[in-house]
Amino acid sequence: MTIEDAAHSLYDFPAQKWIPYAFSAGAYAGKIKKEDKYKFFSGATECGNNIARKLLCKYPSYTVKDFIISEGARIINDDIKTESLGIFATYTEPDEIRIAKGVADAADEAIEKAGLSYITGGIKIRDVLYAHELYHHLERKDKSLYTVQKHFLLFRIGTWEYRSQIRCLSEIGAMAFAQKLTGLACSPYILDMFLLYVIRPEQAIQFYNRVMKICGEDEPCT
Repeated sequence: MTIEDAAHSLYDFPAQKWIPYAFSAGAYAGKIKKEDKYKFFSGATECGNNIARKLLCKYPSYTVKDFIISEGARIINDDIKTESLGIFATYTEPDEIRIAKGVADAADEAIEKAGLSYITGGIKIRDVLYAHELYHHLERKDKSLYTVQKHFLLFRIGTWEYRSQIRCLSEIGAMAFAQKLTGLACSPYILDMFLLYVIRPEQAIQFYNRVMKICGEDEPCT
């Protein structure tokens, strides 16, 4: 299977198919019931989508960079060097957004060269990364958002409950927000494969195999 075949396969995933993967790295992944994962995923996705809709309605002609400025965040132009760790964008409080610009641009070129532009709809990966980190900035400003509330019940003593934040909901919300704000045609999760591909192709294949295994479609790509 080629990277093109892998991209086609992941492109066909409906949003709910990504739920097991979205929760796979969470601290409480093994303790959250399947039906609760669906509920939390839906809530985080709706949260991200709603915020994006509000911004698009308020500023219909804005670019992603315009949104960042309007919401009081800043793009730091030095290229981050954490891509070897699979980290392609960062948000540093109170307002700094950085991305791996060189890797993002190389991934865009790889997508175009492979004839896969329909997967992204022509949206630049830079903009998706910027939008994703903008969501984290908005979370910092508004602690009432669904994705930063404490949903997971750790224990209960009588009428007293102790709940914890589910960290991966922040990422789920950011993914939904970035897709809605930019108009990206595919799930943002797919972009990780392309970003990895331009660094080390074998890591992109490992990513694909991991997704397929976690999401119940164990179809190794070699």
